[in-house]
Amino acid sequence: MIWDARWQIVAPPGAAIRAVLPSDLAGRHWRGCGLPRAAVLSSPAIVAGGRVIVPLLDGDDGGIVARPLRGLADFVALLRAH
Repeated sequence: MIWDARWQIVAPPGAAIRAVLPSDLAGRHWRGCGLPRAAVLSSPAIVAGGRVIVPLLDGDDGGIVARPLRGLADFVALLRAH
């Protein structure tokens, strides 16, 4: 599935895909990913099985994957332009 015209998402059937919420960052080391907070909040979160997975921070978790459709340099340039 394509989300927000920027991400290819692989998730189990019935999973909900939405933007990361500020509350999703609680307890996660989002600064370690090297992106501004606003950029992380614009990335996908997948809600499945009562859990919120943020692939940008959690990596591939149980077969849930989010890959940018553009290269990393394009993604970072897009974020910096806003």
